[in-house]
Amino acid sequence: MSLPDEKAYLYQTTVEVNDADTSLGDAVEFTIEENVPMKLDKSLFDYEEIKEEVRSRNHTVAVSVIPSKTIEVYLEALEKAEFKPVRMELHSHSIARAITSAHSKHTYIVVVVVDITTTGFYIVEKGVVSYSSLLHNNSAEKSATKSSVDLVEEGGVSADEIHIFEDEAKKIIDYWYSYRSHSSSQEIHKVMILGDDIKRRDMVFNHFQKNISLSINKANVWKNIFSFDDFIPPLSAEDSIGYAGAIGASLARHSQ
Repeated sequence: MSLPDEKAYLYQTTVEVNDADTSLGDAVEFTIEENVPMKLDKSLFDYEEIKEEVRSRNHTVAVSVIPSKTIEVYLEALEKAEFKPVRMELHSHSIARAITSAHSKHTYIVVVVVDITTTGFYIVEKGVVSYSSLLHNNSAEKSATKSSVDLVEEGGVSADEIHIFEDEAKKIIDYWYSYRSHSSSQEIHKVMILGDDIKRRDMVFNHFQKNISLSINKANVWKNIFSFDDFIPPLSAEDSIGYAGAIGASLARHSQ
């Protein structure tokens, strides 16, 4: 099951594990209260390892923390619906698993155009979501009430809205290159764009291609399931996008 990112905190940290009696999970646990405004006993956390330095015994990990009460609400809903939970993770993690290569050593920016007011921006490093941000675009909502003269001709998307997307993407790129000590694998390889709102997704894609000096790609949610050379799914490409989270979650289950 995919959980909404806005309910959680995500951070990246490096921990040292010197004691044979201390697990990586124990070491990560000690970093939670210094990184998120939440008490350890009122939260649940998970982590994924990005890099291990054998000599120094340092481990770079991406940590997700969510309130225990939030998990309880979802578990109660599943129980009432008579579903048995197998796995829970953040929606950004499920999407990243669906659209990036299973064993990629690259870094990607994923832009998820959810609807007129919400866009998700994720940085995926070696298959692990290292950064997650949700842009709540109030000006985009207001633009929906403007006359067609004020809107971009294709798709009814305002120029202001497109520039807000661009500015946010550039801020994330600047952040990544300003605060990271980069190896070649940490160079941003591609920007992947997907979203249920096809018109807005395509407008963002076209604008980014012209204004951001990185490889801009529309995400393929089936890439880790099958090749289109072997099978064409009954769903259209547009309809498939809405299943990105479910597809990524099923891949996690399959890999267990």
